[in-house]
Amino acid sequence: LASGLLTGKFTEKSTFAPDDHRNFNRNGESFNVGETFAGIAFEMGVSLSKELSWIAEGRTNMASAALRYLLDNPHITCIIPGFRNVSQVEDNLRAANVPGYTRSELDKIHQFYEQEVHNYIRGPY
Repeated sequence: LASGLLTGKFTEKSTFAPDDHRNFNRNGESFNVGETFAGIAFEMGVSLSKELSWIAEGRTNMASAALRYLLDNPHITCIIPGFRNVSQVEDNLRAANVPGYTRSELDKIHQFYEQEVHNYIRGPY
């Protein structure tokens, strides 16, 4: 879920606790920058996630939609989503029951990644 970016709940003004890696490792200060926000600068990640918010239509929310994308990928054998409370666990589990993606939607996501996201990724990925 890209450190929460793909939940759709953050704004450019969101802040994180001092001991949260999304605060202290925002630019790779402590470990690979790619492990925080999937290597995308936070503000850009928020902007990009807003552009991708259409994936939640008919799929409960952004988190369920993002996890559904992974569940449908035959190259992925395990998904380990994070959670902080029961509500987030329930959201993660809902992904198994939301509609999959059409070929047109998958093409749109791939094009979005190639044209809008790829060039902003920092760190090894």
